[in-house]
Amino acid sequence: MGDLLRLPTAGRPEEDWAELHAHSAFSFLRGASRPEDLVAEAARLGIGVLAVTDMDGLHAARRLHAAARDHGIGTVYGAELTLGEPVLGTPVVLARSVEGFRLLSSVITDAQLAGSKNAPVYDLDAVARAAAAGHWAVLPGCPPPGTDRCDVAAVAHRLARLADVFGTSGTHAELVDHRLPEDSVAADAMWVAARRVGVPVVATGAVHYAAPRQARVAQALTALRRRETLDRAAGHLMAAPTAHLRPRAERAAFLSRYPGVADTTVALGRSCVIDLGELRPELPEFAVPAGHTQDSWLRDRAEAACVGRYGPRVEPGAGAAWRQLDHELDLVAGLGLAGYFLIVHDIVRHAAEQGIWCQGRGSAASSVICYVLGITAVDPLRHGLLFERFLSLEKAGPPDIDLDLESGRREEVIQYVYTRYGRLHAAQVANMITYRPRLAVRDAARVLGYPEAQTREMTRHIHHSPPGPDAGLPGDVRDLAAQLHTLPRHLGVHSGGMVLTRQPIGEIMPVEWATAEGRSVLQGDKDDVAAAGLVKIDLLGLGMLSALHTACDLIHEYHGVRHDLTSIPQDDPDVYGMIARGDTIGVFQVDSVSSLSVLPWRGGWGVDRSWVG
Repeated sequence: MGDLLRLPTAGRPEEDWAELHAHSAFSFLRGASRPEDLVAEAARLGIGVLAVTDMDGLHAARRLHAAARDHGIGTVYGAELTLGEPVLGTPVVLARSVEGFRLLSSVITDAQLAGSKNAPVYDLDAVARAAAAGHWAVLPGCPPPGTDRCDVAAVAHRLARLADVFGTSGTHAELVDHRLPEDSVAADAMWVAARRVGVPVVATGAVHYAAPRQARVAQALTALRRRETLDRAAGHLMAAPTAHLRPRAERAAFLSRYPGVADTTVALGRSCVIDLGELRPELPEFAVPAGHTQDSWLRDRAEAACVGRYGPRVEPGAGAAWRQLDHELDLVAGLGLAGYFLIVHDIVRHAAEQGIWCQGRGSAASSVICYVLGITAVDPLRHGLLFERFLSLEKAGPPDIDLDLESGRREEVIQYVYTRYGRLHAAQVANMITYRPRLAVRDAARVLGYPEAQTREMTRHIHHSPPGPDAGLPGDVRDLAAQLHTLPRHLGVHSGGMVLTRQPIGEIMPVEWATAEGRSVLQGDKDDVAAAGLVKIDLLGLGMLSALHTACDLIHEYHGVRHDLTSIPQDDPDVYGMIARGDTIGVFQVDSVSSLSVLPWRGGWGVDRSWVG
């Protein structure tokens, strides 16, 4: 357990603490702090173990893993599940092992895909079977709306039902203290109910933000989720700024009434610390003809194609090409990447068969393998390109082959990949939509109750940069917008990234439906995917390819000359004259060069805080 070895050992046992129930901002409008902020505050308070338990997802898992590693804090991964049965409510499920993480991720995936976007549907029988493996610890979580937390019989009934589904050995009662008048009586009821049912008791903070200063933005997020102003949502907001991380010393008086609970909490937290680095995703096994391995089939296909591109091996003028091909194939075999090249080649082959123009971009153009297989259309030997920029023993991680596709037909290729490898083994990468300046100001003004017309006026001149001090924003809007800025808002879809795995992909990272029909998306962006060791293949829509295809079709129709990407003339002087004049507005990857001179805005909100995330 890599993270377990990093648990703090200094300090007295009575000072150690484990927070087992905390929502991050990746609960989307339910938590107000990023995982990194929760970890930093936990480290400041001396909390040795931290669990992030977002709603129906593990979006924050890789960020928690990275941040906690830097601070020496033990990481626990869990989720609060909306099971759909009123008595069960939304229990918190904590993974006690890497296998428990796989099971939890898989259960979340199944529920998300069985339902619709933001509306998972859990199969309680499947949840119970997963729990029976003994790799989970379960807490009651936030009580269902309308529940009488002080009714011992009702609390005991809920604990018993949780034990029916998750097993008595894995179910724990949960004492929550937000320092509200009802908390003391509710904790007493939970303590008595736990003794009746026969389950151990732990204490949590049911945390929704790192520190008290985030309480206001947490209230705003709750109101935004309810589509109400702060005034109208008042009855549903936390009554005091107390749902934050607290060390054991601040809980001493509360915990002293319940013997053994503090030690049980810390022990459970330590038993749930796992290292996500133990998860090792692999690419699917590409189907090859009998008698071949992945390596031999890639070599067979590449050598056959090399004859067409450069000529037979015995031809003197083709010697350099064949030597380079042998070098690349040997390196690919040594790195175990033959399957990756076969998968990409298969996608390109399918596109070509369907008449969809497809072009590999980036450093893949340095590879003879990619050139002979038609993945790229640039001869790397003719142009003196360096293969090691694309792939080498020293280069960490898999190669990066991005495929440009005709924008109007990209969806056909995406759906082919889903069909070819199965919905359980393929998913698109997410894009975390965060609060940008304009949206932050709009939502801040809306939740504070400003009229729609005034809100539109506030945001009319705000685009990608935070408003300066002279923007004329009301102080309360400016302050709240600065806190909202860069927080996660909802989940989108990456422009083209797809991930394929040999094992069900939902065991590595949960999958849910995207808004676009037929798209399933991972609960992680490109950085999370890279941190998880998943290999991303970008399938990008490019309008210029559609334009080129249409132009070549017209040339063939009117002039009888057939061109494709490999035969379009490369030395037309009129084209280079146009580029020299700078007459390239709208030409992909030509006019974009001029945009490099535009520096990013580095100002602030005009308040005494750093707004940059």
